Amino acid sequence: MIGFSGTYIIDTNVARSDIEKLQRAKDLLVQARASLVKLQNAADGMKSKTTQAVSQKAQELTHRIDMLTKQIDTSVRNINQAVTGYMSFDAAHAGSIQS
Repeated sequence: MIGFSGTYIIDTNVARSDIEKLQRAKDLLVQARASLVKLQNAADGMKSKTTQAVSQKAQELTHRIDMLTKQIDTSVRNINQAVTGYMSFDAAHAGSIQS
């Protein structure tokens, strides 16, 4: 967020809330992935074209979920780094800002 003076303001409560939302989304994706793996394992034991297509689609979706969870992890890491960086900057410059 940008303050009235054009400075950046980091709201740690908003950052924490965003991280919690991302973690909930990741948890849902992990559950969906587990279901897809079960579906794929069940379909792999069958030989029909339909079950092969189901297995292939489940594998594709599992791969997409893996990519999304990695992106969520990256986002959480970036949020944490931004908050830590700005808090460190604020702490280091607190004396010079007050004087």
